[in-house]
Amino acid sequence: MPKMPRMSPVAATARKVVRRALPRPRGVRGAVVVTGASSGIGEATALHLASLGYRVLAGVRSTEDFERLRKAAPGIEPIMLDVTDDNQINSLVELIDRTEPGGLHGLVNNAGVGVMSPIEALQREQWQWVLGVNVIGMATLTTALLPSLIRGRGRVIGIGSGAGRMAFPLFAPYATSKFALEAFTDTLRREVGPHGVKVVNVQPGIIATPMYDKGLPEAYALRDRLDPTVAERYRRLLDSALGSAEEATTTGRPPIEVAEAVARALADRWPKTRYVVGWDARTAVICARILPDRVADMIISRLTRD
Repeated sequence: MPKMPRMSPVAATARKVVRRALPRPRGVRGAVVVTGASSGIGEATALHLASLGYRVLAGVRSTEDFERLRKAAPGIEPIMLDVTDDNQINSLVELIDRTEPGGLHGLVNNAGVGVMSPIEALQREQWQWVLGVNVIGMATLTTALLPSLIRGRGRVIGIGSGAGRMAFPLFAPYATSKFALEAFTDTLRREVGPHGVKVVNVQPGIIATPMYDKGLPEAYALRDRLDPTVAERYRRLLDSALGSAEEATTTGRPPIEVAEAVARALADRWPKTRYVVGWDARTAVICARILPDRVADMIISRLTRD
């Protein structure tokens, strides 16, 4: 068989330049599912990943958000996805199996809810709601997509929180769910790592998202519905937490910082097991690691004083 003529160094360089100049085809970096993409961290992540060339399957729960995201940017494909709805999860699995035979590149578990209340006043339904979305829904979706992630040697990115390392008063269901995410992440990483799937936890601190604007009226209403004796018992904590939530709408870090950390976790050849975003999250991680519990209790008590 005759040998092919060698390409000259000049021609080889020219070909590289042309390749770099060509527009990247849509989805060239693989498909990524982002849950809770209607606003805040999820929306910022979906937009950022689409700008980097990923095919983004952006999970939303309303037709309004579906239409808005459909027009937002090339590369974003909104899907109706409630992580507590088995039918919608099964539809997503069928879509991915049909359109991504080589497997899924990434799953970003961002969908989450929370409630602010002293434990003494929490009802069973509130615990079921938060843990149903943040833990059971997240785990169910991840399990359903694992065969595709294994085929694609993909990545599972959990959006955790500093609250998953250090729990603050009045946020027990949310903190419990984020501590559970830590355990889920560690367990999954050790199970599927040998099969080529990398599992990462992104831990942001306080992020300025619409969650605070939406949640504040509910938090005030919940406080007003408390039994007067209970409300007085936790008045200092309630006032402090509500004040901090109001400040977070303007002082929190922008969601794009979390989106950029997610992008690094998806692209790094050897991703870290955890990416911490924000000084407050870093402080929580360090304090949880080195402080005795009683010292941490004293610091948190001082932080929540009037």
